[in-house]
Amino acid sequence: MDVRVERVEEIPSENGWRKFGCYVMVESFSLRRMDGSLAWRSDFMYADRIRCKWEQGFVLDCCQGGPN
Repeated sequence: MDVRVERVEEIPSENGWRKFGCYVMVESFSLRRMDGSLAWRSDFMYADRIRCKWEQGFVLDCCQGGPN
């Protein structure tokens, strides 16, 4: 099942943010037999539990050259 979510997020500052990410709450349930083998597994993603995060400041890029 696919869920499409459209939202608007306001930028806290016009200059200074470096990275934006959204995170979704996921719960996993599994049912195991007495011998430990997996019998059933299900993942639940909550489209109403989306959190967005703005990261500000200096971001270190491992691919850029720099002092050793």
